[in-house]
Amino acid sequence: MPGHDSRSPEGVGEPVFSPDGTSIAYWAKKGEKEFVVIGDKTGPEFDEVRSPIFSPDGRTIAYQAKQRQKQFIILGDKRGPEFGEVGVPVFSPDGANVAYRARRGKEWLIVAGEKLSPEFDDVFRPYFCSDGSKAAYGARQGREFWWKVMDVR
Repeated sequence: MPGHDSRSPEGVGEPVFSPDGTSIAYWAKKGEKEFVVIGDKTGPEFDEVRSPIFSPDGRTIAYQAKQRQKQFIILGDKRGPEFGEVGVPVFSPDGANVAYRARRGKEWLIVAGEKLSPEFDDVFRPYFCSDGSKAAYGARQGREFWWKVMDVR
């Protein structure tokens, strides 16, 4: 077929602009595999990926990925630990760390930088303080709910 590129994806997600507007990123699908495209560079293939997010400085991309029933976060070119499920990554204001919800078995925890929170029945979206040194999140155990704060650095 004229103009057909065998490397072209068969499906794509909505583009996300870098903070400075000079680059876009999006998820794409080819056959049974999905991957993230940043500018004209194609990332590694997985069973599933979700829309990428740029760091505040635009230097790093983070996104959710799934391979063989395990989910993890890709941060730049690094693959995070595997869990049963992971939430949307949130960047610290300085872009140095990400935090996200993760499920291990039936319990949920927060991953913030290299640190893991205690496990609870459920946890809610993390938020960073202005200097990125701490992350706050909601935690539920049974009928009790708390706001928790964890050091990231």
